[in-house]
Amino acid sequence: MRVQHVWAACVAVLLTLNLPAMAQHQHPTQTETLIDGSHHPELISDTTAYRLFLATYAGTDDQHRKLQNVLFGAIGLLGQDRLVMTNALDDFNVRFKQMLEDDTKEVSVVPNTDHATFIIHRDAMMDNILASLKLQPSKVGFVHLDGYVQNEKKLMRISPELERRR
Repeated sequence: MRVQHVWAACVAVLLTLNLPAMAQHQHPTQTETLIDGSHHPELISDTTAYRLFLATYAGTDDQHRKLQNVLFGAIGLLGQDRLVMTNALDDFNVRFKQMLEDDTKEVSVVPNTDHATFIIHRDAMMDNILASLKLQPSKVGFVHLDGYVQNEKKLMRISPELERRR
C-alpha cells in the first residue's frame, strides 16, 4: 500500500514538472509573422497587392460581373478603361487558375515541393499583367486604379514567408 502511495506521488511530481514544459510549447501563430497593411502598407509589394486585388474580383459569372461594375464605379473607371479592366481580370482568372492546377499536379508528383516553379510563374504573370495595366488604360484610369489598390493595401495582411519573390 505504501509503495502505491509513493508511486502515485512520483507520478504526480513528474506530471507537475512536465505540465509547465508542455504548456510552454506553443506553435507560433500566423499573426506573429504577418505584415499588417493597416500599420505598414508600404511593406506590401505592388505585385502582391495587385494579385490579391485581381484574385478578389476575377470571375466571369453574372455575380462577378455585377461586382466588377460596382468596383469600376468606385474606382472611377469610365468607358474603355472598364473594358481594359474586365479583360485584365479575365486574363488573370484564366492564367492564375491554370497555374494553380499545374502547382497541384506538381505537388502530387513531388509532395514536399517548395513551390518554386509556381512562385516564378506567378510573379512573371503578375509582372506582365502590371505592365499591361500601366499601358492600356488611360493615364487617368490607371491613376484611379492604382490609388484604389494602394488604399486596399491598408486592409491586407500577408505572410512574407508565403510571398517570396524571386
